Amino acid sequence: VRDPIWARALFLGDEGTEVLLVSADLCVINPELRARALELAPPSVPSDNIILTATHNHSAQGGMEETLIFRPIMGRYEPDLLEATAAGLAEAMALAYENREEANIGYATGEQTDLTVNRREDDGPVDSQVGVIRVDRLDGEPLAVLANLAAHPTTVSGDDLYTVSADFPGHYYTALEESLGNSAVAMFLNGALGDQRATDLGGLSGWERTEGLGAALAEAVYAIAADIEGGEAALAFHHARPDLPPTLSPVLPRETIVQQLEIDGLILSFFPGEPCVDLGLNLREIALDAGYSAHFTVGLANDHLFYFAPRRYYTEPYYEQELSHYGPGIEDWFQRQFTDLMTLRPALPAPADPDEAVSEALPGGGTLYRVDGAPRAMGWQKGRAMAGVLEEAFATYISAPADERRVTPGNWPGAADTEEGAESGGAGWWGWLPGFIDVRPVALPLLAAEARPALNGVPSRSFAALEGMAAGSELAFDAAALLQLAPWFGGEVDGEPVSAGLQPWIVGVAQDRSASGGPVIAANLDWPGREPFPLWLATPEDGRAFAYAGLPWSGGAAAGMNEHGLAIVVAASAPAAGPPDVLPPELAVWAVLQTHDTTTDAVVALRAYGPYPGYTAMIMDAETGPRIYDLADDGGPARQAQDGLLLGAALSMPGGWGADRYGYAMEQLQDVEPIGLTRVEQLLQDAQAEGEALRAPLQADTRVSIIFDAEAAEVRVAFPNNAEPAPEYAVIAVGGGS
Repeated sequence: VRDPIWARALFLGDEGTEVLLVSADLCVINPELRARALELAPPSVPSDNIILTATHNHSAQGGMEETLIFRPIMGRYEPDLLEATAAGLAEAMALAYENREEANIGYATGEQTDLTVNRREDDGPVDSQVGVIRVDRLDGEPLAVLANLAAHPTTVSGDDLYTVSADFPGHYYTALEESLGNSAVAMFLNGALGDQRATDLGGLSGWERTEGLGAALAEAVYAIAADIEGGEAALAFHHARPDLPPTLSPVLPRETIVQQLEIDGLILSFFPGEPCVDLGLNLREIALDAGYSAHFTVGLANDHLFYFAPRRYYTEPYYEQELSHYGPGIEDWFQRQFTDLMTLRPALPAPADPDEAVSEALPGGGTLYRVDGAPRAMGWQKGRAMAGVLEEAFATYISAPADERRVTPGNWPGAADTEEGAESGGAGWWGWLPGFIDVRPVALPLLAAEARPALNGVPSRSFAALEGMAAGSELAFDAAALLQLAPWFGGEVDGEPVSAGLQPWIVGVAQDRSASGGPVIAANLDWPGREPFPLWLATPEDGRAFAYAGLPWSGGAAAGMNEHGLAIVVAASAPAAGPPDVLPPELAVWAVLQTHDTTTDAVVALRAYGPYPGYTAMIMDAETGPRIYDLADDGGPARQAQDGLLLGAALSMPGGWGADRYGYAMEQLQDVEPIGLTRVEQLLQDAQAEGEALRAPLQADTRVSIIFDAEAAEVRVAFPNNAEPAPEYAVIAVGGGS
């Protein structure tokens, strides 16, 4: 034991408000500890008005968390230790309350430049503010001085790693209390510390660093406190218990407590976990704009829901985003919770959901959905329309492989090819766990964290649409994101593994062979599942109208055309082992159809968002015939039509002309001059190929047949069923009616 572990409590009350504020030299305030401490707390103060905070000290006791998955971090659960710690918190509160006296209070802020840095980004944002609250007895003697600074207390290391200490806040207490004549209690409230760490003060290490930081903070706080003139102050305290955004973890709570304390023009916002600095700085800006003179962010209050990372971190391979479980919109969520509690800022009405997608039945059992508005709104409309499909797809393609340990963190499909993976069934060390252990509470969040860097290649409007799709379907954002990687999970349909993405059978017709005078792309979209494949007609608020189809739980477009005749159909080969560096190109296609008109521009944009190894695309515009491009390359030649026909989705000509579906297509089209849309419609619905049934363009797995006519900016779509041709095609004008 290097130095003691403290619970320090301050009672504040005026005629209408009473609060107890506790700062404990602990890593977290876990739910069991909070519940027991509130049971033992002074009954005179409502439990909702008790604020329990931890300094986030990593050198104090753990062992107070009952949930099994936290024990590798927090240690073996020890009920006696929980009881003793809760009793210490309650004793501090009781002493503060019993010894309350009339006092004056004031606050101020100062700046520091040498105590903290951003631990994640060299030039990343830092909260340089040192916030100070000073409470004086009526005779002017200081009673309590509180400091607010954002920094991880993780300076104890090396051979002293398991030495009990309050870290630098403990030395701050000692130094400041000595400066105040040992007549006051020093307290420390940690801030938006998620990505903030303490410096080495120019080269200090070991206990010299710990003590030096404490002394430097005490010196800065003493100087700020010396200029505070306290007096009477009005208190305001607000709290709420909102529902949290959905998460993949079944052990994380579905609601939390947020609290906000106002002392005249000062407002303190209490986060139930570790907010990264962006959240604190942005909330401070809102508070100052609302008319407050100062704002303190306080983390680690009342619970520990891990990290709260800003949206800009969500695709980075950072520790903070890996342990941020409530989606990239958590910063917006907290802003709304705290701004709604501000006295100086009237609560705004809850944001209204967009109108639901307008649907209409199409021939043959298909459905057309019309979506419009901002990207997030269009995603929300899709998520609401496909909510049941998304939920079932997640259970089939994501949860089941994870439950069965066919996909585990660090060991995606293909791991069984290694010696270690083969011995454990391809599941790495997870494969050695007993079968009765449910790995999902840990495995799914970790899989989501591993996959998040793949979101780096997603265009911003597609990212917003993915957020909207998750919200509309009421799924966790990570669930919607993982669904985009379903082929990598090796899910099964009717006992058969799904080993690649959507498999389109594609035929392109150049202008010189097209009866319509413009280029045409036609495709049968094959998928072994039986999810409905609707057609989507989208009218963005700031882009080109476009129609598209694809996997119904995809946030993107596998095949689509915009109102200017740009059409894109992507095709996947078998995915590599492990998650890709970027998500599949469908999300990029969804954005490119809104923002580009020519084949050249579309190819450049798609490759810039990627590259996408294992993917090709057939692309055309109103002036350029269909061409096939490798989306993995920055350049390279495209494959163009020969004699006005372009078959397949590979850069090389499909082989086996007499034995596969493309060979049959060549036989059917090579002597047709010109090739009309009706003939293309018939070809896509042809299930009666002579010879082998596998030669037929229409297969049992064909879910939708779609034709893009660039000249007329029209889409023709049919919905066959188990190799039974569709009764007719629907004709949809892109950007107009049907």
